[in-house]
Amino acid sequence: MKKICSISLVCLAMMGTAYAVETVTTTATAPVAVTAGMHNSSAVKTDPILGINQPANMTKNGNSLYLEKPVNLDMYTKLRTMAENSYARLTHLAENGDVKAQYALGYLYYKGEGVEQSDMRAFEWITRAAEAGYAKAQYELGVIYYYGFGQIYASEKEAAIWYERAAQNGFAKAQYVAGRLYLKGYGVKKSYPKAFKYFQRAADQSVVKAQYELGYMYQHGYGVKKSYEEAYKWYMRAADKKDGDAAYALGEMYRTGKFVKKSNVDAYNWFLKASQSEDQLASSNANIALTDLQKVLTPAERQQLNLH
Repeated sequence: MKKICSISLVCLAMMGTAYAVETVTTTATAPVAVTAGMHNSSAVKTDPILGINQPANMTKNGNSLYLEKPVNLDMYTKLRTMAENSYARLTHLAENGDVKAQYALGYLYYKGEGVEQSDMRAFEWITRAAEAGYAKAQYELGVIYYYGFGQIYASEKEAAIWYERAAQNGFAKAQYVAGRLYLKGYGVKKSYPKAFKYFQRAADQSVVKAQYELGYMYQHGYGVKKSYEEAYKWYMRAADKKDGDAAYALGEMYRTGKFVKKSNVDAYNWFLKASQSEDQLASSNANIALTDLQKVLTPAERQQLNLH
């Protein structure tokens, strides 16, 4: 059966009748971490449909189970103890309709923390939280259906339904993914206007790859009137956050003189930034562009770039 392990790490802190649910920083990129269509780092490989990062040992059709581990192992041990103590209280809250408790309980069953591990029980509680309108659970349910989980077979159509529900509820990652789905036409009918709409929402919530995608949509007129000015603006926003794809796009703009004044020096600098990024394809293309650009640089430009 197909499995996925992207459900976020849940920290349970019991204080009387209250609890908190947080995300712990981990050493590895989550299978559904936000990335761009070109992105493909050495530590992960990109899903061919969504452009979403996943661990190197995880494939859509594979059976590998990837479990994240927190950087702070002492915290992880503490969480296990807390999970064992909090199971009864979480169950009470979850059964009484608390969506965060339902989501947290789903994680405990998924991970086998303080309770016997059960993929199906995990799925049931995540589903209950999602059906009750909890955006984070809706997003995770989209992940589950997209890749498959336990005895749940992968379904792009069902995944798209839950991704979009989470997106409509304001979940930034889901907005980016929904944009990718509509851009590619997987699980939904291809629609550039809808893709643009979701990229816009995600970009406004500072999802860097959505900012890059928005620039791309403006540059090519996909779902919106073509505008190099808007494309440049969004590429700059993403590039300022070290996005390799956006840096490469800016390099091309300066190399060709589209919208901006043609400048081999500026093009070289942006290609250099792209080549140093973790976006493997952008880095590879940028290195080729740098090699080609060096052949046409004038002595003055080479001096300005400190090239000898």
